[in-house]
Amino acid sequence: MPPFLRVCFVLILLISGGSRLYAQRSDVPLPSKRSLEDIQALPDDTNKVLILNRIAWDTAYFNLALGLEYAQEGLRVSKKLNFNRGVISALNTIGATYNDMGNFDDALSAHMEGLSYSEKYGDKKRVGTALMNISLVYNSMGDTVNSILYLERAIDAYEGINYESGLAVAYINLGSQYFELGRNSEALEIYRKTLALSEKLGKAKFIAHSLSGIAVCLAESGQVAESHEYLARAIAIVDTLQDPYELAKIYANAAAIYMIEKDYATAESYYRKALSIFREIGVREELVNFYNEMALLFNETKRYDSALVYWKQYMVLKDSLVNEDVLNHQRNLEALYESEKGKQEIELLTRKGNVRRWFLLAIVASFIVLVFLVIMLYKRNRFRKSMNRETERQNAEIEEKNRNITDSISYASRIQEAVVPSVTQLKNNFTDAFVLSKPKDIVSGDFWWCTKKKDVFYLAGADSTGHGVPGGFMSMLGSVFLFDIITEKGVRSPAAILNHLREKVISTLNRSGMGLGVKDGMDMVMCTFSENNRKVEFSCAMNPLWVIRKNAVIEYRADKFPVGEYHGEVKDFSLLTHEAEPGDMIYIFSDGYADQFGGPDGKKLKYKQLRDILCSVAEMNCDDQHKVLDEKFQSWKNRHEQVDDVLVIGIRI
Repeated sequence: MPPFLRVCFVLILLISGGSRLYAQRSDVPLPSKRSLEDIQALPDDTNKVLILNRIAWDTAYFNLALGLEYAQEGLRVSKKLNFNRGVISALNTIGATYNDMGNFDDALSAHMEGLSYSEKYGDKKRVGTALMNISLVYNSMGDTVNSILYLERAIDAYEGINYESGLAVAYINLGSQYFELGRNSEALEIYRKTLALSEKLGKAKFIAHSLSGIAVCLAESGQVAESHEYLARAIAIVDTLQDPYELAKIYANAAAIYMIEKDYATAESYYRKALSIFREIGVREELVNFYNEMALLFNETKRYDSALVYWKQYMVLKDSLVNEDVLNHQRNLEALYESEKGKQEIELLTRKGNVRRWFLLAIVASFIVLVFLVIMLYKRNRFRKSMNRETERQNAEIEEKNRNITDSISYASRIQEAVVPSVTQLKNNFTDAFVLSKPKDIVSGDFWWCTKKKDVFYLAGADSTGHGVPGGFMSMLGSVFLFDIITEKGVRSPAAILNHLREKVISTLNRSGMGLGVKDGMDMVMCTFSENNRKVEFSCAMNPLWVIRKNAVIEYRADKFPVGEYHGEVKDFSLLTHEAEPGDMIYIFSDGYADQFGGPDGKKLKYKQLRDILCSVAEMNCDDQHKVLDEKFQSWKNRHEQVDDVLVIGIRI
């Protein structure tokens, strides 16, 4: 599909979700004639807020600026009353209206504030709505990456409360994003999933949009007959809704399909139907794109005069957006240019011998428009070059700073690697061993430490607060403290070692003036091995220790308080003992592996799946275990960002 068709179709589908979960519709009754001054005279209470928000929402369908004014007054009163639901509703309307007006910075600001309120007061449904609204603003800005990221967060929020109506809208928007990126098969799969969900909900509007999305995907893949079947079903459903706004969106999709098939006459017919409805509603963002698509269609069919008219309307409206006078002027020009009355007048003048005069006028008008376009494009090009130079300068500064920061962190990573023991020390003391360590951000908050003193081998695996540079500092502190406690002070018991380490962490951070939060410290498993490694003593702070013997898992649960500040009863760490047998596999790990998001549904891997993986590899040699664990982690993570440092230690007795 040509890029301009893909952009048009994506715009149409995104409109179907709308920046509001309750998508725009044209059957809204005309707003109340009551003036804003009359409403302001009412006493400030929640009823006044509800009136303002409702009128703001309905008015925005007909007059964006006036709808915005009502919504801002609703926000003012809601904040004065600490009426949280009213604040969230007003911010949603303000953000959606700014987005329709093309004011993306203010739209993002309003939706981000709405998200903050929704999260603060635990309203998960409205959290999902705010996330999807933010996604739509990013899409309007052309930032597809952020748009998809916020859509996925919205889907997670809706799945958490099983809000199926919200999921249906989010899936429709996600399908359009996939289509925009050229991932047609994935888009088709999403639309089929949405269709099943919409039919379950009995939502006719959602069913129509799902059918329409499937139709365009099928047309893109060359399945013309099946595409028309789905399109006909979509149009039939929307016809029953008596909703011109929704019908216009389906007409636009039909036009996109016929453009794919190069049936330009039918495509033009559907475009005109859609454009007529959108012009009546007057949402500028839609009109801008449709003027552009009409210009491209006429260019394809070599009707250059009509293409020029629509291109002029596109450029002027794109630069002005909120200028009602310019918008109305262009509508009148188009109506005059294309109306049957105009055609009849031209035919009449032709019969009277005045064709020459009109021809000359058309040439002059075209020349004026062409000069205007050339001047405008020249100015825009100069401005763009100036902005590009400034952007390049700022990017160079940012790259230099990033390079310096990255170099510093990389040097810190080399220092950390020098402190971390070698896996060879483990393999020299056990039958076999491996360490899987995957920092999230160059330096790691997860660390392991070992030493041998006389006939006792000491091993620790820890997860410090945070990751990156803060986590790296905590891991360095932990290594130094363990060396002092075990090597210098000669403490032997794992429980006593953790007790001493907790005191050092708390006293050091308090002495530094940092103070301690609830989570400042470490989760750690501390082990000692003696008597030919058959007797294992250990203490677990927050993280467990697992032993796999003949495909059976022996789990030693952890104390539920960390090596650090704890806002509960302070207890000594428990001392546990395991009598090992030859062939036992002992595993120590942080929570990074199990907490990684990924897989087909973007969910956490979780401890149950980690347990299954370890059971499946426990009989392998440790080098192969390391390889399989790494491959399965990468496969699960796939395109998702790594969420935390990862540490898995395996020892065979």
